[in-house]
Amino acid sequence: MPITISELSKQTISRLIRSEFDKIDTNNEFIYNKSEKLITTAKEFGLHDLAEEMTNDLN
Repeated sequence: MPITISELSKQTISRLIRSEFDKIDTNNEFIYNKSEKLITTAKEFGLHDLAEEMTNDLN
């Protein structure tokens, strides 16, 4: 079922996801795979630009 969220909520969710992404310890990422979970969450909320940005940051 699609989720409809306001623009303000999208900005808040984007900021929270990005903040968590920026805190990721790259030395342990292969164990926890937190970045992929955050990217998937961004996609599920329709935040495709954010998901693409984070994917690019991984590379």
